Amino acid sequence: MFHLSLSKGIYHRENSLLVQKDKIDMDMSIDRIMRIWPQTISVILKHRMKCVGCPLATFHSAIDAAREHGIDADILFNDLERVI
Repeated sequence: MFHLSLSKGIYHRENSLLVQKDKIDMDMSIDRIMRIWPQTISVILKHRMKCVGCPLATFHSAIDAAREHGIDADILFNDLERVI
């Protein structure tokens, strides 16, 4: 894992992919979101999502997780964005 500073922001390498560190993509797995931005865990717990430690978190996108937990994906996205 390494961090790379480019003119458009901070990038984070994880699993051979560069991810812009200041932007959440709701197609990312919920596990990846929690690993890149640990502060998002509090948002996930606030929404009573049981993604922390769940083996499916590596496979579910944030949109999938929101749907599975009956949460509006736009609200989840806004709450996640607010903490990063």
